[in-house]
Amino acid sequence: MRARIAKYRSRPLVVGEDPVIGCLMITQPVFFPDASWVAQPRDWPKNVVAGKRYDLQKDEGQRIWRACLTNAPVALVDATTAIPAAAAAPGAAIPPPQSPPPGRRSARRSRG
Repeated sequence: MRARIAKYRSRPLVVGEDPVIGCLMITQPVFFPDASWVAQPRDWPKNVVAGKRYDLQKDEGQRIWRACLTNAPVALVDATTAIPAAAAAPGAAIPPPQSPPPGRRSARRSRG
C-alpha cells in the first residue's frame, strides 16, 4: 500500500513516514435533473488525486459557476446565504464565492 501511495506523491516517501491521507465531505449537495447536468471542465485531468481547483471568476470555473446558478432554483453558497438563479442571468454580476464559515474546512487539502 505504501508503494501505491508513494506513486501519487510529489515527493518521495521517507522510510518510516506516515503520510496523511484525507478526504473532503460535501455537506450541502445539490442534485440537478439529468437534463440540467453541467459539463465537466474541458481541462479536467483523467486522474486527480488532490488539489485541483478552479477560479470561479474566470474561464472554466466561471462557466461552471454560472451554469450551476442558472440550473438551480436556488444555489446555496454557504449555510446561511442563498442566491436566486436570476442572479446568474446572462450579463448579471457573478456572485463571488465565499469563504467557508468559521469551523468549516475549505476545499484545500490540509497536510496535518
